Formats: sequence, structure tokens, C-alpha cells
Amino acid sequence: MKKLILILVLGFISKTNIFSQEINKKQWTMFSKVTADWCTFCGGWGWELHKQLINEFENKNTIIWALHLGSSGLTNDAAKDIIANLGGSGQPRFYESQTNMNASNSNIPQKIDEAKSIVEINDLFDPIAGIGLTATLNDDKKLDVMTNILFLSDAEGGNFYLGLYLIEDKVIHNQANQGQNAVHRYVLRNSILPATFGENFANGPIAKDLTYWFQRSMENVTANPENLKVAAIIWTKDNNGKYKFFNANMVDVDLISDTENPEQKFNVFTNFQNNDLFLRIENEENIPQMKINIMDVQGKIMYSSQLENVTQVEKTIEMSCPSGSYILKIDTNDHGSMSKKLIKN
Repeated sequence: MKKLILILVLGFISKTNIFSQEINKKQWTMFSKVTADWCTFCGGWGWELHKQLINEFENKNTIIWALHLGSSGLTNDAAKDIIANLGGSGQPRFYESQTNMNASNSNIPQKIDEAKSIVEINDLFDPIAGIGLTATLNDDKKLDVMTNILFLSDAEGGNFYLGLYLIEDKVIHNQANQGQNAVHRYVLRNSILPATFGENFANGPIAKDLTYWFQRSMENVTANPENLKVAAIIWTKDNNGKYKFFNANMVDVDLISDTENPEQKFNVFTNFQNNDLFLRIENEENIPQMKINIMDVQGKIMYSSQLENVTQVEKTIEMSCPSGSYILKIDTNDHGSMSKKLIKN
């Protein structure tokens, strides 16, 4: 069952440590490709423009997603709703926020240059609101999403909505002009919230430092977690009922599992004894660097350590915290990484 929890903190975030997620304080840019798997041009010049946008901006503060029309095999209700909100007709179509880029086969280099200018300008300005975001998938295929919105300056007006979206990269699916096994990049798969544009969480005016926190779950997420991302988008709704892009954040989905990762080159053993967590890490080879973090489900760091030249670790960590679930994350760069759910009774 889907549920949404919203907590409004009436006060300044500097006076509380309830929220520990790191807020992304950058202004994001959103590029949307309206497309269909049967469309020859979508698999031709549209495919090339989408690829160039990804190559240019994939590692910047951007969302570059593919929205499939209702007649496409990769369509879904969220994609159809967002396409309708963008307006227009024909395919492929490319949008920056709500603005049609008027892209065509003959102006791809020009559109890439225009996109560069937009992203560079957005990077220069501080946003009105920033978003903290974490997404984890467990062995039961349950996706848990935590979102924290912080207003970084006063907002005089606006009707603000939060949308949460599951995006899958590298989807193998037919595409006209590309073949049966085409690799589709950053396909919008579904809205994580019941309504595509989410919930109306605030109406202006809104004071600086006001914070909103959301928790969301989705069941039966069966895609390869290595290809999954979650995007959080703040929309503003205008008087005509149109939703306009305001800001965003997007993160990889972290896998939390009690089973071994085949790329993991070390073994981990844990055991709670009252308020003490016994941790043992074994490895046959020397690990030059290892980072250990323990956090609660809201992302608050409960314990953090960085070790060098590790072959075996035995630690007793004091965990004077309430009963419940916690997450152990170990990163070793070339020797692999792992996330493990801890339960304190």
C-alpha cells in the first residue's frame, strides 16, 4: 500500500538536527524527450540529440528523461500526464523545462550549444528551494524514498507540489531505426506517488529555512537496481492548471541486502548486544582504504569511520539509539561496496 508522510517543521533548520539528509543547493535543469518506440525519427535524429544531451550533461545537475507517448510500448500514466502538461504535437519533441526547444534533424549542434548556456546560467544562481533525497531498495523489492525540501530564501508566492519518479536507464526494448535490442536511456517508468504531479505541500508566501520532509514507499520494484534512479521534482501550479518545473534532485537507488554482492571482496559479520554493535570485516587481500557508515532510515549518520590498509577489522560500536532498522554501508573503491540492513531489537 502506498503512503505518504509529510512533516512540516515550523522553525529554522539550524536549530534542529532532525533532518540529516544533505540538501542539494543547486538549481537543476530538466530536459524532456517526447518519444515513441514506433517512431522512425525518434530512433534517428531524436535518438542522436538525446544521446548528446546525456553525454554532455549526465554528470551535472540535470534530469534528461524520455517520456513515451500512449501508443508506445514503454508508456505509462505518469509519462502521458507530463506529456499532456507540456502540450504540443508530433514526435520527437524536446523541452527544456516547459519550453519547446524546436529541435530538428538540421539544428542538433545549435540545440546542444543552447542547452549548454541554460545549464551554465542555472549553475550561477542559487535556487529558492533545495532538495535532499535518498532511495533504497531491499531484498523484498520494496523501494523506500526519503525527501527533505528546504527553502533557501523567501518565496513570495506559488502553489508548490512534490513529485517523485522512478527512472530506469539502459532499458532493452525495440526502437524503430535502432532495432529490437535498442538500449533506451533514462526512461520514466512510473510516478511513485498516486498523483503524477504529487501532493500540494505548500502555498506561498513561504519563509526562508522552512523545511518539509516526506517518506514514501513503493512495492514490487523488479528492475535491475543498478539501472534505477529516483527523481524528486518541485512543481508550481499556475492559474491555468499547468505544472511548471521549479527545481529537482535525482539519485541512484541503493541496494540494501542481507546477501553478498558478487563484486564484494570482503566478508562482513554483525551482531547487536544490547547497545553495542559487534562488527567484523574479513578480507584475504589488503584494502588500501575503507569507509564505514551507519545511518538510520532517514539518512542520519550514527557512526562514521575511515580506515587504511585493512585486512581484518573487529570493532565494538556503541549504538545508544532506539530499537529499529539501521543501514550499514561499506565502500572500498576497487574492492567493492555493500549495504546491509541492521535490526536492533
